[in-house]
Order: sequence, then structure tokens, then C-alpha cells
Amino acid sequence: MSSPTHAWWRIIVTALALTTFPPLASPQASTSLRGTVSDAQGAVIPGAVISLQNLDNGASRQTVTNGTGEFAFPQLPPGNYQVRVEKPGFSTVTKTGVTLRVNTPATFDLTLEVGKSEEVVNVMSEVT
Repeated sequence: MSSPTHAWWRIIVTALALTTFPPLASPQASTSLRGTVSDAQGAVIPGAVISLQNLDNGASRQTVTNGTGEFAFPQLPPGNYQVRVEKPGFSTVTKTGVTLRVNTPATFDLTLEVGKSEEVVNVMSEVT
């Protein structure tokens, strides 16, 4: 049988351990970005390269649109981003001012214009 003093020591040691060593798998604040790339007539554009750069820390990621023109970036840290879309035969589009918020998945659809791939269009906008 344990003495009352022994029980108190176990409570104190447990409390200290919990406050000193936080859980190793604590959840990180994150969000996601997804969307569709299409042309001016609304036709989806598969195979477009989407580059995403976090303007707060410089980290970057890249993906390619699927057969239905869709792309997704899961588990992104919240922050300010630049999105760049490239596809041969279309003008490159770069959008800055894309702000992603904690636990608020964002949808960002992009429209490419037929043109030279060297042509770059810069747009400032917000995510909805």
C-alpha cells in the first residue's frame, strides 16, 4: 500500500514531466491551396507547372496540373505566397499577394492566355 506522501510525489513528478516535455507530435498550424488552371475559353490545361514560393521564409514547392487541370498543395504553413504558372504555348502568370491563413483551405483558379512562353503576366490578388 502506498503512503499519501508517495502518491503526492507521483503527481508532482507526472505534472513536471508533462509541462517540461511537451508531446513530440504536437500539431502544426497549416493550411492548403488547390485550384484549376484553364484558358480564356474555360478549357482546362493539364500539365501546367505550378510553382509556389513562401515569401516569408523563401521555401518553395512545385506541382503539375492533372488531366482535369487541377492542382493541390496540402499542408502548407500559413503566410504570404507567390504563385507562378507555366505551360509551353501560354503566357506565364505570376501572382503575388496570395495570403494563406491557418486552417483555412484556399481555392485559387488561374487563367492562362495563349501566347509566347517568354511573356510574363504579373498580377496582385488575394485568395478566396
